[in-house]
Amino acid sequence: MAPFSRKEMQEMIDMFLSEGKDNLQLIENQIQILEKDHNDNFALLELYRIIHSFKGMAGTVEFVEFEKFLHSYETLISLIQEKKVRISEPMIDLFFESVDLIEKSMKKVEKNQSVEKDFVDILKKIEKIKDDSKFSSEEASTKSRMKELFAESGLEEFSLESLIFNDPSLKFYLIKVILEDNIKLKLARLLVIIKNIEKFGIIAQTSPELGDILQGKIEQEIQILYQSSESSKQITKRITDSGEIKEVIIDETDAETIRKMKIEIEEEEQRSQTIQSFESSSDISSVKVDLASLDKLIELYGELLIRTKQLENKLSEFNRPDINEILFQIQSYMFKFQDVVVQIQMVPISSVFRIFPRMVRNVAKQEMKEINYVVNNHNVKVDRKILNEVGTIVNHLLRNAINHGIETVKERKLLGKQPKGSIVIETKIRNNVLYIEVNDDGRGIDPELISQAAIKKGLFTEEELSHMTDKEIINLIFLPKFSTASKITNVSGRGIGMNIVKEKVEALSGTVSLETETSVGTTFTVILPISRLLIRAILVRSGAQIFSIALDDIERLYEIPVSAIKMINSIPYIKIPGESNMIRIYYLGKLFKLENFEENQRTIKIVLVRRGSNMFGLIVDEFIRESEIVIKEIDDLRKGAKGISGAAILEDGSVSLIIDPFRIGV
Repeated sequence: MAPFSRKEMQEMIDMFLSEGKDNLQLIENQIQILEKDHNDNFALLELYRIIHSFKGMAGTVEFVEFEKFLHSYETLISLIQEKKVRISEPMIDLFFESVDLIEKSMKKVEKNQSVEKDFVDILKKIEKIKDDSKFSSEEASTKSRMKELFAESGLEEFSLESLIFNDPSLKFYLIKVILEDNIKLKLARLLVIIKNIEKFGIIAQTSPELGDILQGKIEQEIQILYQSSESSKQITKRITDSGEIKEVIIDETDAETIRKMKIEIEEEEQRSQTIQSFESSSDISSVKVDLASLDKLIELYGELLIRTKQLENKLSEFNRPDINEILFQIQSYMFKFQDVVVQIQMVPISSVFRIFPRMVRNVAKQEMKEINYVVNNHNVKVDRKILNEVGTIVNHLLRNAINHGIETVKERKLLGKQPKGSIVIETKIRNNVLYIEVNDDGRGIDPELISQAAIKKGLFTEEELSHMTDKEIINLIFLPKFSTASKITNVSGRGIGMNIVKEKVEALSGTVSLETETSVGTTFTVILPISRLLIRAILVRSGAQIFSIALDDIERLYEIPVSAIKMINSIPYIKIPGESNMIRIYYLGKLFKLENFEENQRTIKIVLVRRGSNMFGLIVDEFIRESEIVIKEIDDLRKGAKGISGAAILEDGSVSLIIDPFRIGV
């Protein structure tokens, strides 16, 4: 076979790196499952399948070091499947370490750097852990006894190899059987169920495994992977006829799904066959696009949207129904185009959250703490432009929770708490706004400790702190270089983590707040816009300048007599119906030091803005209209004016400054 050209080899390497990143995500998912349940055979099967496929890709591009390491990894999993080696905590640690190492080595490949020595140490660890985790002679004797049990029951060990994929008359079923409570002879009942259905189909897998069932390791339910020509109704009847059955749940699945779970044990295909399978694949549901091309598409869409609105304004001067109809159709296509542009810009937040279980695990070990980490609703999507920043924000909040929030096992026991602490991340989208809550059930934040640290660091005097509320004192943790840690570690102590959180959140036009109770726990709430591309906004005027305020930040628009303003300590407030407190108001023109804004009018126009619990009013000269605008990022402008998050080009060619009311400095 002719050698590959340099271009062909680079294309194959690019494919290896691209597919490898996807495989790493899949590998880590299965490791997380195995960490919670060492006996999850389906997770083990899936892990084997992914590693086997990954190894084949490495061989194709002649990455010998990757291939050798993945082969050793694959062998270890085979030994686990064969019950020759048990999964242990050190092995789970090794699995996570492998993910880190593969990720680092792939980055080196991207930079054309050598990975020749990357896998030397971990290969030694794999060999050692194989030896440390081997079953004892007593356990080997148990395996011998297992053979006797199989013979006594008249059953053979089930195998995925027994499945038949070329017979369309045979259907695949995932069956869950729940036994009635207080059954005395569970083993006998389960064996009756197995024998009743085995006569009419193929049992390929059970959970618990048949060996565990025969040893009496039985719960109230059994799950069965089953293949048969019978209908689910017939199968249900055969199981329920076995007696003492509380519930039978049967889901029919497809051959492809089952095939993916089946162990691939065939020899490696020749390189030419592998490449041919890549090239001949016609079932492509997605493609990878260079981010520069995506940015260009989005930029062109923004320009097209502006030109469409300009055309709409121009044509409004003429009475041409035929042209108006064409314009209406163009607008309709633009709305559809907009949906597509927004969707391709959005990525699952889980793509950055996937590293956190590992990080929480490692940091908790360093701190000698036990933590149960939970993520709820992590499938929400956000603009890719804010994704990395979201990852940084959550990373610092998690580290803060582990170091400062969660107590040691000993402390928690003395407080009457569960020994294992809890950290829960909740994400949700509401009105195009992303909410991230990081909750821990730790020691909470004590205002007295914060005050002592502030005085010790010379940030505030005792007199200044005496005039602050507990909430204001607690919020001092967001100040630069503020820390209550007694020493600096690689986890905390430098006083920059929470300040980074605040700065990054505000740079994304968001807010961060916290609720805490001593000895109960703390909840941080981060609120961010999900997109930095398009927003619906209210256009307002102050003086000669037009501003855009995101509709999601606006509670309501008011026009009230100037006499409704109440001055309290020379500060203007208004009373809003339905609100218990007076609302502070500001002249937008004064905040931006504009000229010729209308300050002495008989009536005033107020934009009431709210984000979380933070609410105030902005006095403007004119409400112009609601509009959909494309955000133009202008770094120089943002640096020069506090509260400006970007700009938008309007239909007449003028520029509207997009303001973040909560960063103006009120």
